[in-house]
Amino acid sequence: MTDETCGDDDVPWASPEIRLRYEAALGRFILSFNELDNRLTEIIETTLKRIGRNDLVKSCTNQNFALKLLVLDLLKSSSEGAAIANVPVTLMKQIAGERNTLAHGHFDQNPFDGSYDIVAKNVRAFYSVERLEELTANADKALEALRYASAVYDFGDPPT
Repeated sequence: MTDETCGDDDVPWASPEIRLRYEAALGRFILSFNELDNRLTEIIETTLKRIGRNDLVKSCTNQNFALKLLVLDLLKSSSEGAAIANVPVTLMKQIAGERNTLAHGHFDQNPFDGSYDIVAKNVRAFYSVERLEELTANADKALEALRYASAVYDFGDPPT
């Protein structure tokens, strides 16, 4: 992980590219997670409206991500739950936990060798660019399930 550059004093310094690659990968993950959160809200709203529970939309969608996942999981057993049956709630919980660590963590880099950790609540964790890309791929997988549900609702028969 060195990617070293030397200053005028011939002391090896970590390449700034290490942080730039990390920031880019983190940005892609956060963007994907934000879309996941927004799509989740839309699916909950649509499902509630389809079962005639417009009165619950605001209280069920103005929640944190974990509570919205609980609502989604409960809606799976509703009369309109078939469209959301394959939405990976467990995966989405895992993604949310990782997102919280990354969003609230501090990037702590050794200026000489380039190694770094993410420090959150006094706990150090290593998130490589590859790991961030894997998290983004997992978020995108969950997004596909939500997009499928949207398509079923948009193009399927309205509830009777």
